[in-house]
Amino acid sequence: MSVLRRGAALVAAAALSGAGLAVVTTAPAEAAGTDPRPVSVGASWLADHLVNGVISDSYVDNTDPENPVPVAFDDLGLTMDTAMSLVAVGGHASTVSTIKSAMDARITETYDSFGTTYTGSAAKAAVYDRLVGGDPTDVGGDHTDLVKVVEDNTDDAAPVAGRIENVNDSFGDTNTFGQAFAARALAEAGSDKAADAEAFLLDQQCDAGFFRLNPNPDRAAEDQTCQAEVGTDASAPDTDATAIAMLQLEALATKSQAVTDALTAARDWLLDAQRADGSFGGGPSTSDPNANSTALAGQALAGLGETAAVKAAAIWVRALQADEVGACTSQLSSETGGIGYDASTVADGRADGITASTKDRWLRTTAPALPILKYAPAVTPDLNITGPAGYVSGGHLATYRISGIVPGDKVCVAGFGRHKVAVGRADGTATVYLTAPNKSESTTVRVSDRGGNSSGVRTNILTATTLTVAPSPSVAKRNSYITVTVSGLAAGESAKVVFRGASHSGHADPKGVFRVRVGVGSVVMSRTVAAYGQFTNRKGSHLVKVVR
Repeated sequence: MSVLRRGAALVAAAALSGAGLAVVTTAPAEAAGTDPRPVSVGASWLADHLVNGVISDSYVDNTDPENPVPVAFDDLGLTMDTAMSLVAVGGHASTVSTIKSAMDARITETYDSFGTTYTGSAAKAAVYDRLVGGDPTDVGGDHTDLVKVVEDNTDDAAPVAGRIENVNDSFGDTNTFGQAFAARALAEAGSDKAADAEAFLLDQQCDAGFFRLNPNPDRAAEDQTCQAEVGTDASAPDTDATAIAMLQLEALATKSQAVTDALTAARDWLLDAQRADGSFGGGPSTSDPNANSTALAGQALAGLGETAAVKAAAIWVRALQADEVGACTSQLSSETGGIGYDASTVADGRADGITASTKDRWLRTTAPALPILKYAPAVTPDLNITGPAGYVSGGHLATYRISGIVPGDKVCVAGFGRHKVAVGRADGTATVYLTAPNKSESTTVRVSDRGGNSSGVRTNILTATTLTVAPSPSVAKRNSYITVTVSGLAAGESAKVVFRGASHSGHADPKGVFRVRVGVGSVVMSRTVAAYGQFTNRKGSHLVKVVR
């Protein structure tokens, strides 16, 4: 396929790809006590990627593996995602207007590519156009009627009445994403085919409560409902398909009892699917936790009032947002607001930045995920850091525990000449491990947040040393006692003297000295008295001679 044709196909087909799932419901107002920053910086990051009103995306053409070529293209599907997300979070009317003006003239490109009509993408375009204040029956100077495109490609005869279909599509068929958009678009337009489209969508819900991604590939089959053997073929559990279906059904002005029941079953399934950390995986090919699936599921649950689950999802997604703090700079410091697909994506971004080959994934995550950040909680930071009690062994890991972080936000930990990012868990805590330098010193490890709050803890480091062990007397009569003086310790350091198989423990005085009185026993011989500091590499010994 030529680069030109591939770019055009990407524009139309990617409008409904699993990597860039649209947020197309009017999200409920965020709860009191939320933090506006994540949405603000995320919206700005998306706006920065608009060129002449559309998202400028890129991919790497590897036709010649030895000379990969970055290729830029206008991604109209992502542009619609961006506009719908900005509508959902509110406060970006000017940017949305700019997008609408640019998209009006290009709306057919979102679903029509080289003679193939992607009906699900047309349905998404219809939903988008209504959300941004347009009339989907009359778009742009060409007066495109998106609703008619969807109606013309919606079956009206059993067993597939209400099912949408693509035209001249040799690569595949429509899926539940497109069917969900069609059900909404037709309902909002008052189409005669709306009821059938809705009914066919509901048929894709499996008994467990989730929606499968792909309808029955056999359009002639009498049974078009979810296959009985869940987990195989097209009927595997799919978080993304479920969330997209829920979002469109939640947006319906009038809901039938069947829709209400479907939403209840889907909600229960999503709540069971949410991981303990608030995250969600997607379908079979995206089963690991990721920001796209987590954000979509969280938004679907938000529409049904599941505040605890929504908050947990928002915190998890916020942790993947590029928003470096203080001295903890990285290659993402210039990409504030972008949302990474998963922890690996963010780690790679911190090391290498967002490149031509990774830009697409960041865009396809940020655009649909942004609205979940409306629910990211805000707390009054009360930063505190605690570290190891006593002393730390040089060259070894030291553990620090931080509390009072805004959940999901980042703080910067500075110590031992380096900086490390920590992310607040749902309870506002984080644990950081730092390797202590291999030198004896006392230094402060400090944590700071973006609000200027900070807290520090002193860490005392000890390294290997030879202790001075002085028995008095060093020649002692049997059955007598000697005093063992150990010096070279640190003030308060744990110390131990071992003699004749017995241990005598304590702590050094402020001058770094530890003394203990021990018996020499009745056997005439020479014995070694050994001394140890807090760590085994701090030690010393001396010979004691026992005489008659």
